[in-house]
Amino acid sequence: MKDKNVYIIGAGITGLVAAYELLQKGINVTILEKLGNPGGLLRTLDFEGDYVDLGPKLFHSFNKNIVKYWKKLSPDIFLEKQFWCKNFKNGKLYDYPLAVSTIKEFPADLQNQIRKELEAVDPFKRAIATNYKKYVESLVGPTLQKLFYEDYPKKIWGMKTADMITNWAPKRIELRKKYEAFYCNQWCAVCRRGSGQIVDVLKRKIVKMSGNIMLNSEVTSINTNEDSVLSLVINKKRTIDLKDSILISTVPLNHLTRFLGIKNNLKFRSIIFVFLKFKKPLVFQDKFDWLYFDDPNIIFHRVTEQKRFSSEGLSKDTTTLCFEIACDKDEPLYKNKNSHLIAETLLQFVKLGFVNRDDFVSGMIQRIDEVYPKYFYGYEVELSNINSALSKLINLYNCGSLAEFHYSDIQILFAKGVDLAELISSDYYSKNINIRQGYKFGFNSVVNILGKLVGDGYKPLIIAEAGLNHNGNIRIAKELIRKAKEAGCDAVKFQTFKAEKRVSSKVKSANYFEKTLSMEENYYDMFSRLEFTENEFKLLYRYSKRNGIPFFSTPFSEEDVDILEMVGVGCYKISSFDLVNHRLLSYTASKQKPIILSTGMSNLAMVEEALEVITKTGNKNVILLHCVSDYPMHMEDANLKVISTLKTAFKLPVGYSDHSIGLLTANLAIGLGANVIERHFTLNKYLEGPDHILSSDPDEMAELVSNSSKILQILGDGVKVIRPAEFETINKFRKSIFAAKDLAIGELLDSDKIDIKGPGHGIMPKYIDLVIGRKVKRAVPKDHPITWNDV
Repeated sequence: MKDKNVYIIGAGITGLVAAYELLQKGINVTILEKLGNPGGLLRTLDFEGDYVDLGPKLFHSFNKNIVKYWKKLSPDIFLEKQFWCKNFKNGKLYDYPLAVSTIKEFPADLQNQIRKELEAVDPFKRAIATNYKKYVESLVGPTLQKLFYEDYPKKIWGMKTADMITNWAPKRIELRKKYEAFYCNQWCAVCRRGSGQIVDVLKRKIVKMSGNIMLNSEVTSINTNEDSVLSLVINKKRTIDLKDSILISTVPLNHLTRFLGIKNNLKFRSIIFVFLKFKKPLVFQDKFDWLYFDDPNIIFHRVTEQKRFSSEGLSKDTTTLCFEIACDKDEPLYKNKNSHLIAETLLQFVKLGFVNRDDFVSGMIQRIDEVYPKYFYGYEVELSNINSALSKLINLYNCGSLAEFHYSDIQILFAKGVDLAELISSDYYSKNINIRQGYKFGFNSVVNILGKLVGDGYKPLIIAEAGLNHNGNIRIAKELIRKAKEAGCDAVKFQTFKAEKRVSSKVKSANYFEKTLSMEENYYDMFSRLEFTENEFKLLYRYSKRNGIPFFSTPFSEEDVDILEMVGVGCYKISSFDLVNHRLLSYTASKQKPIILSTGMSNLAMVEEALEVITKTGNKNVILLHCVSDYPMHMEDANLKVISTLKTAFKLPVGYSDHSIGLLTANLAIGLGANVIERHFTLNKYLEGPDHILSSDPDEMAELVSNSSKILQILGDGVKVIRPAEFETINKFRKSIFAAKDLAIGELLDSDKIDIKGPGHGIMPKYIDLVIGRKVKRAVPKDHPITWNDV
């Protein structure tokens, strides 16, 4: 790896961190940045001798490793402190994040209404919420939702809350018991002289290690072939050859897709930063550091005061406030003249009573085209299509918040850069696994599983994969079981695990995560929230039995297998993640119950190794599932011909675990001989959670069950015979020999006396040579068929 060059598009914080980490590993790095300064949204700007940040740039995290990383970079630049926030609404300041104590500030009748709604909050409704509005209503009630969580999100994202997906809400909204600092219970700090200090630190370290940061170098085109990036062009002039190099893009995803010609509808909201300087030592005198404004008639949504964050080196007599205005790039507001924007912002802020017009000194404007990704319904499909196209380019990596169409805080931007550098430089990553000679296994070609025979010649087994789609709620889990039965599924499957056994709580899969007020939840916390107890699984097993549908589950540890043995399941599913976990494979197979084994993220040799482990236990009942471990999977990656490859290689039943959106790939898999179809199953595709969007709802699952029978009938048995349904068509339309004129008894037939036409009541045309030259045995009128009885 050290002999390769790495080029990074974008000198934002993710690009800088990735470069710094790669250089420490001895890898040559060049950063290409179109602006004159590095840092991206973490830049600190000069404003008439003072410095200003683009909005509040807080360094905060629960993750001690992230905090340690920051302090190691430069321990002296951070000022540790907590920060407070308020909501400005109808001329009054309200606590934010919202606290129960805030309710006391409302009129008595409104207080009573809110308390009644809070008492009626139902976690089940939250679990089945299908949009942002419903989720927040289920969390704090309709009244607080309308008061505080309707106008502001619409102002930021440019969409009604009913049109926003639920995944945005869970980590951004909370009702606290009391008014506390915004990031209470976390390490929190700012840079003493603006967030750009950390950028300067990274820049110096990169240059010291001979890294190259090329400023004012805009990438204007990228050239590729089918599987790699060949070159890129800077400023429409200079071409950089990338044939033996790696390219990392940290710029907004729509920039990269434009370069590569990948069509999509993904969009970002833009931000206008309006900086206003006032002849006052401080404007925000009270206990808050920034304000939110949800009034649609006020153009800005957030206001911060630089001195509330970093004050070293700033003027004592003046102060600068940063006003953030969210809008779409094609809106007239975004295209407005700087002078007009400054004047309108100043006028509105003066009217709110925070400053006098005479206090104003000067203003400055900064526009950022892409800041907030717009999470509309179905954006996951667009994103899946893009990621599928990008994944084909083996020397291209896409990393960073906006590069991955995410909205993330600083800690995540740092961690993404660290993780990518680790991935690229990893010895394991560059290893190739050699495929070995085939192994004679002797598995059963037909498996008796859950009371059904699975193999060629039998109807495909349809499995509803409830997986994590119960959202940790036993009522939803039961409803999934009931609906799977109603849809006609052959079985319903769950996942059995303990969070501490499934993922590490210390070493993160990628370090990036935030515990509260964030889009991204760490895997450990997510699995902790979604795990069921042994008693709950026993309850679900009994409920499935009463509803007449077999129940089984995927274990992730030997302890999970023991739990499922106590529950009484009749078979096991092993996930693609554990295909290489030979200890778990052996332990599970030793129970001598049928094994369904997914094969995502593997080659033929890895599947073979797993089967060798199973065969040593004497278990002959194994079903393989072809699987592509991408969520959701793009259709171009399905590679369904692997089903035939696995059948030929291992002589056992093979199915398909489908992670695509819609039924097309599942239907085609059945047509190609899949003996099992496993699809994620949900009550509604728009519930909160990672798998709902790629899952089938009850109607779609019922369609799949129906299709599975119809497709088998359509395929038939492969024997080419005249089908009974064709006989009527034969009688109506198939050609036969007809009399071209009235034929008398004894008349000799020649080609002028016969025609070939339908329907097929006469002698077939293929016998015409046998008919010509024969005598007519009985009279045949013109335009009547000639039969063998007539000659």
